[in-house]
Amino acid sequence: MHRIYCSLLILLAAPVFAGSEDDIIRYNQQQMDLAMRNLANGSSDTKYLAALYMGGSGNPRFIRPLGRELLAGLKDPRGPRDPSSPDIPVACGPGLKDVCPPVATQDPFIKSSIAWALGRIGHKAAIPFLKEGMALVVARLNEDIKQTSARRAGLKEGEYANQIVMDRNVAGPAQLRQGYVFPFNPDLHWSEADEFKTIPSLDFEDEGHRARMHGENYVNVAANILQALGQIRDPSALETIQAYLEHPMKSVRGAAILAAGRQGKPALPVLLSTMEKEKDNAMKARVARSILLVDKAQAVTFKTLVSLMQERDRAVRIEAILAFRELGMAESSDELKAALRVEEDDSLRALLAEAIHNAELDAVLPVNY
Repeated sequence: MHRIYCSLLILLAAPVFAGSEDDIIRYNQQQMDLAMRNLANGSSDTKYLAALYMGGSGNPRFIRPLGRELLAGLKDPRGPRDPSSPDIPVACGPGLKDVCPPVATQDPFIKSSIAWALGRIGHKAAIPFLKEGMALVVARLNEDIKQTSARRAGLKEGEYANQIVMDRNVAGPAQLRQGYVFPFNPDLHWSEADEFKTIPSLDFEDEGHRARMHGENYVNVAANILQALGQIRDPSALETIQAYLEHPMKSVRGAAILAAGRQGKPALPVLLSTMEKEKDNAMKARVARSILLVDKAQAVTFKTLVSLMQERDRAVRIEAILAFRELGMAESSDELKAALRVEEDDSLRALLAEAIHNAELDAVLPVNY
């Protein structure tokens, strides 16, 4: 009798479950359609949320829409109108001779989010979009470096002449004064800074202002594209990553180094060669990290990373400690504890404690080499 009642309950409940499943399928389809519309035509806020949804879903059907949006606007000329450009420029400025800055939805913050989403999906179909996007972004950065270097060459000796002082997003006077290009070119570091820095005050209700307040720039976009390529283990991804392992900007070079370390065994010869050429100790620590991610049996690299953890330069120690924290190698436990005993910086001590925990955890787990 009990078995009969159970059978009846299942039969009665079946239509309910079937209906619920149909509702879920319909709801998911509606969300996918909404994300596609927002990515193509939404505001800065909705484009960002659409990219998060698409990346989080991991669904390869979003690759082409994300790829198209990544490339949209990257070919637009900046400054004087370029007659050879296939894009239709929108005129701005006196005499309508300049091209208007990209709309807020083309802000580097959105581009970085799209690159992140393509990396999270992790499908090789994204590689052509990422490769083309990387080439366009780096061309943009290289032009900014060229223009800035030319302007600095006219300065008196000692006034930041002939060098790019920073290649990261760091707030500075360039955001405050129109035409101020020193100590760094704001276009490298702030979304369309020449236009944005002239705004009298920030409007938190303006979606364009909100996007720019994230501080993303084309250096960030390049780094995010390389990170995305690093998440896709494919020979063509490694080929693109390899092209930036010696880039003069450390933010680009460092991202390429870490991306190469995600590619597995094929990247090992490239990384070992990079280690021989790299002169910057912080970047050496990153190369060592990537080499050991590929092959933890590289004893010489292990010793190099231990020695870099003892450097006076805080930035170098950070890179070395972060490497050991991710690697979680049991054999690094004693060296990490020795480093902790002499470390003065509280934030680095906290990182060392995490690295020691991961190393000790590795000692009780099966060998992962």
